[in-house]
Amino acid sequence: MNARRRSLPPEVTPRRVASSCLLAFLLIVPAIGRSQAAATRQEAGKPEETAPLQTTPMPYDQIQALEGVISDSEYVVGPGDVFLIASFGVTELTYQSVVTPEGKLILPSFGNLDVAGKTLAEVKALVAQLNAEKYRLARLTISLLRLRPIRVHVLGEVQHPDTYLSTTVDRVSRLLQMAGGFTPWSDRSRIQIRHRDGTADTLDYLAYQLKADLGQNKFVRDGDIIYVPAIDLREAVVSLEGINEIAGYYRIRPGQTIWDFLRGFSQYLRSIHPQDIAVVRTMGGRVVRYRVDLFGTDGSADVLQADSPLLPGDTIILPVTQRYVYVSGAVQNPGNLPFFPGFRALDYVGMAGGSRESANLKAVKIYHRRTGKWAEGPGEAIERGDFILVPESPRRRWMDYLSITSGIASIVLAAKAIGVI
Repeated sequence: MNARRRSLPPEVTPRRVASSCLLAFLLIVPAIGRSQAAATRQEAGKPEETAPLQTTPMPYDQIQALEGVISDSEYVVGPGDVFLIASFGVTELTYQSVVTPEGKLILPSFGNLDVAGKTLAEVKALVAQLNAEKYRLARLTISLLRLRPIRVHVLGEVQHPDTYLSTTVDRVSRLLQMAGGFTPWSDRSRIQIRHRDGTADTLDYLAYQLKADLGQNKFVRDGDIIYVPAIDLREAVVSLEGINEIAGYYRIRPGQTIWDFLRGFSQYLRSIHPQDIAVVRTMGGRVVRYRVDLFGTDGSADVLQADSPLLPGDTIILPVTQRYVYVSGAVQNPGNLPFFPGFRALDYVGMAGGSRESANLKAVKIYHRRTGKWAEGPGEAIERGDFILVPESPRRRWMDYLSITSGIASIVLAAKAIGVI
């Protein structure tokens, strides 16, 4: 018997049926997948995960490094500061507002607020007062989101005087570093910071460098002028040479001793060999170089003790200690090698990969940098900065010459045998 075919209603067409099936498939399959994933996580004892919030990372050069939390009572607001405004009430809303070049902060429903020159605490109090006067059920909060860039002028005895971009959480040291540091003629104890309001501060930067006094390394403000004056050579000054970071002229007190002066630079003395410290002094029109004995064990006439007073015009020399020993000649890997106390010449030859076959180890020569004299022998004690030369053996050189000569002779005989010559 033929099966009776049922007819579809006229409004239900095959195309609509196919579209409905496809839509159901697209809705049901993802839901089933999520349910299965949730069941799997529950079986494994893991909570159901939610899609992570997509955020755009801030570029590295825009990250602001702070020493700590900014003080509301100390931070002064200015053009370019970015604030985050949050409104809580019937509706919640957050948005950003930038202080305009005229020093105004634009807030909807409040208008333009004059904030330039006010502390952050004063701006927050002003917003809170206006909010209380205008709204009862809504609460408005304001937070500093991003610091403004400022321009600071660095002039005087610095390597690269110019105008530099900075922020109000940068200190004077940061700007001096950007300017390439001091010149040897700079007076680091009388640095001036001139502010736009007409006031000025005088900093003893040496107190910051040598005693870690942050009070002598202040934060900069908009439009500050950092001026490094030249030292007055008519005063009682000495010069310091040898270490680039501290080379220059320094003011001394009457009767100040060598050790009292040097201990102010104690963090730099670790790279100095005590026996290399010297003082150059002009005596009766004659320039004399004295060695400095920090330990009081040498009473020679050309030696100054650590408690000897400095004189105006003295030059203190702090030569940087050589940290390496140079090995050259008939070794496998000539070059600089780290210094190890107690090592001898033969030890450094081994550190250089050993000697070549042509080396004459018995005739090893050593140049002592400190004394300026040559010595000989593989057992010679080595000091920092010494130069080791491993010569080639003359006998080995003659053997090489004979080998080359015999090779050439063999080639000539072979050529004659075949009639080439």
